[in-house]
Amino acid sequence: MRVFNGENCKRTIQIRVNYTDDLLLNVSWVLKFVVDTEIRETALARTAKDVPLWLCLGQVADSERIRAWDGIGAKLLACDLHGVQLNPTDILAQLGSAGLTSVFCEGGSALAATLLAHDLVDELVGFTAGLTIGAEGMPALGALGVGRLEDAPRFQLVDSRSVGPDILHRWRRAHS
Repeated sequence: MRVFNGENCKRTIQIRVNYTDDLLLNVSWVLKFVVDTEIRETALARTAKDVPLWLCLGQVADSERIRAWDGIGAKLLACDLHGVQLNPTDILAQLGSAGLTSVFCEGGSALAATLLAHDLVDELVGFTAGLTIGAEGMPALGALGVGRLEDAPRFQLVDSRSVGPDILHRWRRAHS
């Protein structure tokens, strides 16, 4: 699982998807997948006929919504819950069973923290900019509940490079 955060990285990542295998994944086809317990209405519905859309939903999702999404051609994957959220291990197991073994995730700090907390991240890619925002900015990573530094997930730097005025850094999971 690869986690990408940051507004500035979207164009660069799209270019990497199209031109290299080493940064992201082997792309033979493109699809969007959405993780939403209740599969609420979204602008993605308009694109479901153009780009395959897979929805990972909770097993308690409203049956009317399920029929509506199914009717526009979305592939629906009913996933187990972990508390009030979808179980990330079950989501990835279902995607793997469907043939998706390398997944690009961009969903903010909560998704990144959830995947890290469940030990589901093999690679991190981030961008660093030469500006400071402070507490007013959006965190790249949510709370992990790590009480001691030795318990924190470890990654090793495998690449860093300039991308315009920013720095892209790529990290792989460190194995103890």
